[in-house]
Amino acid sequence: MRFSSHLISVASIACLSSVAHAQSSVTLYGLADVSLVWANHANPEGQNSFQMSNGAINHSRWGLTGNEDLGGGLSAFFKLESGFNTQDGTLASPGVLFDRYAFVGLKSNYGTLSLGKQNTIFYNTFLPLDPLTVGDYYNTSWWYGTDQIRRPSSINYSADFGPVHLALAYGVGGVPGSIATGSQIGAAVTFTQGEFSASTVYQQTKNATGSGLQRIFGVAGSYAFGPATLYAGYQNNHDGAGIGNSQLNIAGAPLGNSNIARKDQGFFAGVSYQLTPAVLLREAYYYLNMHDTMNSPGNDGVRWTVVSEAEYSFSKRTSVYGQVDYNHTKGAANIQLPGANNQTEVAIGLRHWF
Repeated sequence: MRFSSHLISVASIACLSSVAHAQSSVTLYGLADVSLVWANHANPEGQNSFQMSNGAINHSRWGLTGNEDLGGGLSAFFKLESGFNTQDGTLASPGVLFDRYAFVGLKSNYGTLSLGKQNTIFYNTFLPLDPLTVGDYYNTSWWYGTDQIRRPSSINYSADFGPVHLALAYGVGGVPGSIATGSQIGAAVTFTQGEFSASTVYQQTKNATGSGLQRIFGVAGSYAFGPATLYAGYQNNHDGAGIGNSQLNIAGAPLGNSNIARKDQGFFAGVSYQLTPAVLLREAYYYLNMHDTMNSPGNDGVRWTVVSEAEYSFSKRTSVYGQVDYNHTKGAANIQLPGANNQTEVAIGLRHWF
């Protein structure tokens, strides 16, 4: 009888352990994307280059996600994600293991709350509405250089109300003596109905010295019909915090200030077309008109980019692709390219999800 009691106890514990394990999970995931890239005007001398690089479509990465059911419709989750360079195995951000994401959160019927290093709300809003889902090369992702892309010490909240998705964000400044210095606030609203989606976003950032403020606003949308999807987006950036100067310009740039703020107006447009179940074609155009850059009144410029891309999928996980992009700059934007006021890149690559 005593033996039977012990047996029942062990069986009960094993059963409870199985239930607890079923209610939580950890997943390892990632992708490896590598390409061969030819570019002209690749240095100040205007010479060509040919190299192996990280992928054109997605940055190579690996990550861990986890979820635990806490009962009553409440669950806990986390995400850790690290970028790496497939061509040589180095970290995408030297010395930073989880350079892409590192956050933990709670999800319930009332919405999702997450804390840690996350995408900014501006970047998060545009990500699914960009024709390239934001390309990986500098020449195909520079349009987002007016934003910080990712934000440490961030608190994000989101919730769905029928077809409307609401997102709020607050970045903790962490500067002694001033709550506002170094902080960021933002809000976005997305409306989705069938094959149509539209978003609007506002984000405000105070720089780390407290000397300047960036206010950036954007709207974007997409519409799918048959095998085609159309995309368009617009941004208006009033940047006294120096974010655009430091992110976009290859040469070193000073911080901005509220007296001489950088001002940008830009848009993108594009289309994707599923030619066959295995072949996807994408075309994108990006444009930015900039004023008073580098703290200099009248230091104006223009940059635009056109990108053509074709991808062939062997399976849901593995594909090959080809991409051509052409960049052109004028005036103050010339500092963004190393060897001339234009640059062409041609790439072929291989991508595998795991």
